Amino acid sequence: MKKWLIIIISGFVIISGGWFTASYLSDDSLSAFNHRDDTSNKTSKEASLDVDTAAYTENTGLSPESTQSKVIDVMHKMTHQKVKASEKWGSVRMTEQAIEEVRKTIENNQFEHEEELLAILDKWSKGDFSNVDNDHNYFWSLQNGTIGKATGILSPEEEAAFIEKYFE
Repeated sequence: MKKWLIIIISGFVIISGGWFTASYLSDDSLSAFNHRDDTSNKTSKEASLDVDTAAYTENTGLSPESTQSKVIDVMHKMTHQKVKASEKWGSVRMTEQAIEEVRKTIENNQFEHEEELLAILDKWSKGDFSNVDNDHNYFWSLQNGTIGKATGILSPEEEAAFIEKYFE
């Protein structure tokens, strides 16, 4: 009797563990670009700098064949060095070269949101980041974001700290 009870309980534990593991892995929780850290005990400044360092790059990774989804993802990640958000998953450094790479990719394709994307790039190429938090939230909403909505723009000192911490 005890033997059967142990077998049943062991089976239940194994099945439950397998179900939990499958649920956890299917949530992309282990992806380097979707890594989330606990920011609940951090100050707003620390939380605004909370990003997975493995997901940083100065390379957009775009090609002439890149999809609109990929372009939006890159532009979204470009905003991370300039916005305050509780969580940020990855970043592409905001440079003139990156802005031009994104522009060329958009111009070589026909995207549903092409007009809006080019308008944002035009602002950025002129050094106008006064609405970069709204730009971030536009991309975030297109990607059905639920966590990490931008709540403001980093000060020049906060942005410099972000760049130093993750890109230099």
